[in-house]
Amino acid sequence: MLSTAVSVARPEWRNKERMTTLHLHRQLATTYFPRTTVGNQLRATTVDLQRERGCDTNRDLTCARHSLLFWDFHRPHYRHCKFTMSFHTPPDTPRQSFATALPPSSLIAMHQERLGTESPKGQRSSPLPVQPTHIPTNYVEDEFEDRVRLFGSSLTRDVRRLNLILQRNRHSAIEAIDWQAQLSQLTGDLQASNAERDALRVALEECQKRADRNEDSAHQAETLHEQLAERQDEIYYLNKQIELQAAMLSQKESSLQKQTKASQIKEMKEKTQLEQALDNAKRRAIEAEKRAIAAETERVEAQQKVEETRKKLQTARSKRLVVEEQRKALEEKVKDLKEELAKKKEKKRRRFW
Repeated sequence: MLSTAVSVARPEWRNKERMTTLHLHRQLATTYFPRTTVGNQLRATTVDLQRERGCDTNRDLTCARHSLLFWDFHRPHYRHCKFTMSFHTPPDTPRQSFATALPPSSLIAMHQERLGTESPKGQRSSPLPVQPTHIPTNYVEDEFEDRVRLFGSSLTRDVRRLNLILQRNRHSAIEAIDWQAQLSQLTGDLQASNAERDALRVALEECQKRADRNEDSAHQAETLHEQLAERQDEIYYLNKQIELQAAMLSQKESSLQKQTKASQIKEMKEKTQLEQALDNAKRRAIEAEKRAIAAETERVEAQQKVEETRKKLQTARSKRLVVEEQRKALEEKVKDLKEELAKKKEKKRRRFW
């Protein structure tokens, strides 16, 4: 792109009396800020300067140069004002990653404390024997659902952040395409101005050859010289603008490459973190399922033992009732026999006497 710029000898500043503030501000408004508020402001300032100031060209030129440098320096910052975003973690976890951050009211912590108090070590340390209590297993399923929802929300948050980064990269690529289009337009203008300059040079040479014959051609030669000087000034400024825009484009491309590399590295890190978090969640879910199954089996076994003891107690009670009935019947028989014996003894005693 820079090869198309024509190397023109830099003219002295004292020969630039024709480049007034009006011309420079119009050039700024048309090339740098087309169809923007800044371009409209520059066009308005040209009218004010044309009304207020006179023919102080040196002062106008210095003001125009300073404004040109100011807008060249500050233009990238205005470009990126709308699309600034932070690459930090989400707002609800400012200093921790989503994989390591635990919820504040964790059901696991509460039930771990409860299980810690009911552990066999605690039973050994306690002086009194603790009755075995039935531990509910519903909290394991609730904790599993809470963990799955937490990881789902963190995944959606990270996907939104990645979408924002991709949108910013797309916007920067669109900006680079716009800059390339402007640069190609400026190169086309430069080629057209080069063709016009060559045509003017040819016409100037012809006029110089005819100057000896025609006295009226001197005036035309002066006008052509003036036009050639103006064209050279325009070419010089076009070359300068092309160089500045090429430098800005190179800086933009380097910054885009750095940003893309950083975003790729960050995406890889986040993917690895997500994979690790998913693996941990799967392992924890499997362990929770195993614990729930073991607790369910223990509960079923305990219920079976309780039912067996109940059946044994019922059978023992029925046997005890039968034995008591038999004992009562035997006691009644013994009483009857004793009464009969007493009667028989009484009869014998009476007979004897």
